[in-house]
Order: sequence, then structure tokens, then C-alpha cells
Amino acid sequence: MLKVLRKKRQSLLVAAPIGAIVVVFVSWGIGTVVADRVDVVARVNHEVISGAELRHALENLERSYRNLSPNSIPPEALRAQALDQLITSRLLTQEARRLGLTTGDEELRESIAGLPSFQVGGRFDKQAYLGTLSANRIKPADFEEAQRTQLLIMKVQDVIAAGAHVTEAEVKERFRYENERVNLRFIKVPPANFTAQVQVAEGDLAPYLAAHQDTFREPERVRIQYLHFEAKSFADQVNPTDDEIQAYYDAHPDEFRTPEEVHARHILFKVQPGATGEQRDAVRQRAAAVLAQVQAGGDFAALATQYSEDSSAQNGGDLGWFGRGKMVPAFDAAAFALAAGGTSDLVTTPFGFHIIRVEDKHPDRLQPFDQARGAIVDAIRKQRSREVALQSAEQAYEQLADRKASFEDVTRSSGLTARTPPPFSRDEPIVGLTSSAELIGAIFKTEPGDTGEIVTLESGYVVFEVNERIASVVPEIGAIRDRVEAAIRQERAEAAARAHAEEMLKRLQESRDLDALAAAEHLTVGETGPVGRRGAFVPQIGPAQDLKDAAFQLTPAGSVLPAVYSANGEAVIAVLKERVPADEQKFKEQEKSLVEQSRRQLETALVQQFINHLKGQAEIEISPNYAG
Repeated sequence: MLKVLRKKRQSLLVAAPIGAIVVVFVSWGIGTVVADRVDVVARVNHEVISGAELRHALENLERSYRNLSPNSIPPEALRAQALDQLITSRLLTQEARRLGLTTGDEELRESIAGLPSFQVGGRFDKQAYLGTLSANRIKPADFEEAQRTQLLIMKVQDVIAAGAHVTEAEVKERFRYENERVNLRFIKVPPANFTAQVQVAEGDLAPYLAAHQDTFREPERVRIQYLHFEAKSFADQVNPTDDEIQAYYDAHPDEFRTPEEVHARHILFKVQPGATGEQRDAVRQRAAAVLAQVQAGGDFAALATQYSEDSSAQNGGDLGWFGRGKMVPAFDAAAFALAAGGTSDLVTTPFGFHIIRVEDKHPDRLQPFDQARGAIVDAIRKQRSREVALQSAEQAYEQLADRKASFEDVTRSSGLTARTPPPFSRDEPIVGLTSSAELIGAIFKTEPGDTGEIVTLESGYVVFEVNERIASVVPEIGAIRDRVEAAIRQERAEAAARAHAEEMLKRLQESRDLDALAAAEHLTVGETGPVGRRGAFVPQIGPAQDLKDAAFQLTPAGSVLPAVYSANGEAVIAVLKERVPADEQKFKEQEKSLVEQSRRQLETALVQQFINHLKGQAEIEISPNYAG
């Protein structure tokens, strides 16, 4: 059951996350929790979700989407997703308690000890643990409680996922379905061929605009002024002490550790994919003969230049320096097992046979404190400068929100430059700022004349004031006459192209000769190449899900697709050239991994079904400030 709490007037001071923390502290970013006024976002079976938790979750999502064009996701949708994650976490934790699941102290210790952030040389280090938490202002008790909760959630998911079972026959059928391909031949009828025939009268414009207002509507825009408290601008105000520098060095050993490396050469004798046993033996014999020359004291670099079938042959087989995990496992293991100056026997990898020579090795080593000192000072300044920037932003916000000073006064006292970008919509960039879902959301929920909440950016913090809200409007016909006329002309040209394609399709269904039809129409025949079911895109044609669906319903080669299809404004008619079945040999090679993949997908589906069930049974109350 979903209820909405009685609305209370409240203000959010700042959305400033501790790293990327939502339920468990999974990241070690820099940040400060700022005390909020009472801010209840939701209650899940009477358990509160606070505004601070929601802002942390939202920051987490923003970071995840930052490299995937965050502006493509409406701020409200992103916030709803973050809130949904928090509700799900609460429900699963409550279910764990109902089932009597617990997390023992030893289990908790093992899980924490296994986190790489707390390890030095692959082993848990208590000093690194306490130092990392201290550097991020996280109390060990708080972290351990969050980790205990996360383990409980994982246990509930494991209980649900235990019911996931798939058969080889089911996986094989799915593989065949997903990997079957069709190859189509087609003709595209472009609207441009009919544009000259289109007539647009003056009297057509106003009725078209009235019928298509949303097409020409200008979006709502806002005009703001803002101050950007960039963290880097405050770095000179941070002067860490010797004790702080030493403490950072002790808490972050992995930042100053250089892992083991080798400098190696190799000689590669390639084995082609699908080679027979006899062919592999022949390559092995050639490799063994060259290995004998190496072992007899031959010049390794010269032999590599002469015999290696790798691109490194021109450099005497030199691969340079590399660390563990950079090469395929067998090569990696052999190279790091050798001492400097050592040569391997034949090493087999998916590429063929290798002879490896290790020229030199560097052991795992820790950069001395004196050498690391400069980098540590820079790191602390980067961290603390965000804190100083936030403090300055808070002072500015308080003065503006409490009407103690004007924006001009605050600008002068801060020493910053106020920016007034051109008006922008939710989907347009803000000149001078890197936009984010949180920033756009905060701006568009702030009324003209008001100061919005402080917004956290990767570069620092923004304090802004909304000066004007410009309503969405459909321009007068005089202002957009050319656009309306062009839209009418394009629409009519596309209709003419489709009508002509319909007539062509009738002729094709009678003749079954696509090439002759194309020649008669002075058009060209294209071919998609093999294309699968996944996605709407068809190579050489464009997005056309209906065309693709129809193609997979046909069987005999040469069958004509039953309709005219539209893609990128063009009319398309097509015939089936061939159906390409799934590769049965590929299935055999991947069968084990495919079964495992299907099982995991089923586990995910079962967990989601259970979560949906919990939501349906739960009493979830969302504050009207966050509902919708």
C-alpha cells in the first residue's frame, strides 16, 4: 500500500555525499556530511529513509551515468531510481530479519578483510583499515554495521536465487533463437525524389501548426545567476602538517606501491584457429628446433627477428616492461616464474607456442616516503580544498537564503565572479558549467527570486539564484513559417514515396524480380548482410523493428516481405535472400558458459520478482516532496 505523508515545508541545505556511499561504504571518495533539518523522504514499513541517504544514493547514480550523457536521463527519473534502490535495500534487510538470517562477527571480519581497500600486499592490514576510514571521516562501527547489512541482503538474494535451474535443452533453444540471422535485399524509395512535386499553400500553414503544436513548442527555460566554488581555487588555503602527511602515507600504501614487473622478449610460432593435431605438431617441431638454438647460446633477439611471427619480431621480440595480468595466463605465469636472464621451455597459449626470455625484473616495491611527499601534499590539498570550498558555499547560501545579503554582496565578499548564462531548458547545456541531473533538478524546482540548494559537482559546489522562469510556448506562425513549411513538405514527400513504394510492392509480389524492379525505377538494390533479432537497427536501412520482425517470419529464400516499411523517412521494400542458422559448433564450445549465464539471468529475474512481491505487500509512504 502506498500512502503520501502530510506535506511539511522544509529546506535542504546541501547535497554533499561521502564518496559514493548508499547502504554500504563501497567507495572512498572525499566528502563531508552536512547536518540536515528533519528531512524524511520515505518510510518503509515504518522505517525511515532520510534526505541524506537519498542524496548519497543520487550522487552514486550520477557518477555511474556521468560517462553516459547524464542529461539524457531526466533528474526526476534519476532521483526516483535512487529512491527505489533505497526502498529495495530496506525491504530485503527486513526480510532477512523475518527469515532469522544473521551475520556473525567472524563472517563480518572475513568480508572486511577481503576488501582490497584494506589490504597491503594482498593481505588485510589493520592500519590501512583504520587509516582509510579515518581519512574519510567514517567511524569503524558505522562501516561495520553497513557491511553487516550488506551481507544480510546478499544472504536473502542467495536464498531466492537457489531456486534457479536451467536445462541444456532450454539453453540450446535460446541460443538458436538469439543467434539465427537473416540476410535481406532491399530497395529504398527516398522522399527527396518527390519533393519537387509537393505543393504547399499559405492556407496550409496555420492548420498544420495547430495540429502539431508539440513539434514546434519551445520548452520551459530558466535564467539564473550562480557562483561556482571550485575546489582547486581553495587549494592554496590548505597546508597539511607533517603528521597529516605521514598519516596519509600510512593509510594509502597501495597508492605508492609499484607491483612486480618483468622486461621480456619472446619468439612466437602461431597456430591457426581450427588447426588439426598434425598441423599443431608441425608448428611445435619448428618451435622446438629454434628453442634448441637458444639453449645452445644463440642470440635471442636475432632469432626472434628471424623466426617470430609476432609484430614484436622487428624489435627482436622485445615486449618491454609489463606487470602481472597483462598477458594471457600461461604466458604470464611462465614469464614471472623466470629469473632475470632466464629462458623458458615452449609455452602454449591460444596464439601458439612461445619461447620467452626475461631480460630483467623489478620486485614489488613501495615508494619511499620522501619521494611520495609531494604527491601526498597534493592529494590532501585536493581533499581539503573541497571542504574549504563547501564551507564557503555554505556561508554564501546562508546569507542568501536568510535574506541577509544580496547576490551582488555575496559575490563581492566571496571574491568570485557571478555568472549569468543564457536561458536554458532541462535538455540544454548550462554555459560555463558541467551539467548534471542533480543540478538541473535543483534549478527547475526553485522558484524565481529564490536561492536553490547547494549542488555538488565533481569540480566543487554551486550556489545559484533563479532570476526568471520562461514558460513553454508555441511561437507565432510568422516566427517559424519556414520550419512549418519544411515540415509539411517533408511529410507529404514521405507520403508520396510510400504510396509509390506500395505500387512497387504489388509489382514485386507478381514478378519476384527485385533487380528488374530496381532497374525500371532507376533505383539500386542493397543488401543488409546477416542480421540478428536483437535490437531494431537493420544495417544499411536503419531502425525498423517491424521490418525485422516480418523477415524472421519468412522461410523460403526470395520471399517478399509483406508490407512497405519506413526507416529514417524512406520507404523500404525487401526480399529474404537467406536465413543463416546458429552455429552449432559455437554452441558446443560455449555451452558451459552459456548455461551458467542463463542460470545467473534466471537468478536475477527471481530476485526481482521477489522484490516486486515485497513491494506489493509493504507499507511504503513517500513524502509529497519526493513523490511522483
